[in-house]
Amino acid sequence: MALGQIKVSTPTYNDVVPSTKQQVILRPFKVSDEKVLMLAGETKDTKQMVNALKEVVGNCCDGLDVETLASFDLEYLFLKLRSVSVGETSEISINCKKCEHKNKVTVNLEEIQVTFPEETKTVFKINETLALELRYPQVDGLAGIDTNDFDSILRMVASSVKRVFHNEDTYEIGVTDIDDVVDILNQLNSKQFADVQSFFENMPKVSEEVAFVCAECEEENSYTVEGLANFF
Repeated sequence: MALGQIKVSTPTYNDVVPSTKQQVILRPFKVSDEKVLMLAGETKDTKQMVNALKEVVGNCCDGLDVETLASFDLEYLFLKLRSVSVGETSEISINCKKCEHKNKVTVNLEEIQVTFPEETKTVFKINETLALELRYPQVDGLAGIDTNDFDSILRMVASSVKRVFHNEDTYEIGVTDIDDVVDILNQLNSKQFADVQSFFENMPKVSEEVAFVCAECEEENSYTVEGLANFF
């Protein structure tokens, strides 16, 4: 056999997409995937980190369209991939709530799960003739939000509208309809918009509770690990 024909076999693992329960096959990161993550992490740029995340999850999950995944699904799959690739634990830095000392804390990636709300409301009745059906936003939409810019928030909400029900008509919302949905949202009163916003406030989250004693002041701390920046 020629040297160039040698192939390195890799193990595979079964898991499910949390929101859809779709079965997926995971394979550990390759060196090329690690490089993509390392370079993105060095930039500290949110968009580049998101693109790296999508690229690596797409490379390592067979038969999965990462562009359609909800943000928490993508986060969950990435952490599961990291667990089977790098190890079941990860050491992250957390500041003490009392003295602000930066502590090294070990997180068990195997214990990280998606927490779903007890009740999930997806259809929001605006009035007797209008209702909106929402879907969970993708990670691109969340990463691009400027929380100090209301228009940015409004477009994120609009891009998460799946259907608009008006009188007897049902409108399936695509990318080209976002501006029209923004116009509809701009007509809502504060109470109506707050009701719609509650969908995002109660979104499922990838998280784990960790407890540690500060190495500096010995204060007992509890902390909820959320988000992926800690793991790049």
